Amino acid sequence: MNEKELSDRCREGDRSALSELYSLYAGRMLSVCIRYCSDSEKAKDMLQDGFVKVFRSFDKFRWKGEGSLGAWMRRIFMNQCLGQYRRKDVLRDCSNVAVLPVKYEPTVEEIDGIPEKVLLGFIGDLPEGTRLVFNMSVFEEMRPSEISAKLGIRPSSVTSQLSRAKARLAVMVRGYWNENAD
Repeated sequence: MNEKELSDRCREGDRSALSELYSLYAGRMLSVCIRYCSDSEKAKDMLQDGFVKVFRSFDKFRWKGEGSLGAWMRRIFMNQCLGQYRRKDVLRDCSNVAVLPVKYEPTVEEIDGIPEKVLLGFIGDLPEGTRLVFNMSVFEEMRPSEISAKLGIRPSSVTSQLSRAKARLAVMVRGYWNENAD
């Protein structure tokens, strides 16, 4: 069944289509949740909550071509994750963040030479607010002004968080290569 047919059947409440949707997208949506939530159990809870929201919101989905279903779902899951951070108020301190100087910038080859799981672990080790802003910038490809509007923080805070994330990740990459040098 193609994506359009699947979305139409889900909108009608077809249980087999909803089950198929879950099977097709659970892995991708769990990846979204894990990027925003460093605790795997919380990420799994967010996955379930996100699918409940998706199942209840199909009346709002509008087909815009191939890939629009996945993009729509990803926005729902991202917003679900962001809601958790708004409730926890982890972004309150984003405006008072000092930017760490970047003394080392890894090359593309160095980054490509690190297993994806390790890189995702580095991202998961970032402080919550920094990780949140980094994920929105890198994985969701949002501009600082969009992130600022979505999170209700100043654009300069977004820029500071991105600089801080870059500096911390550079230190982690350097540490990885120091430990794994032949």
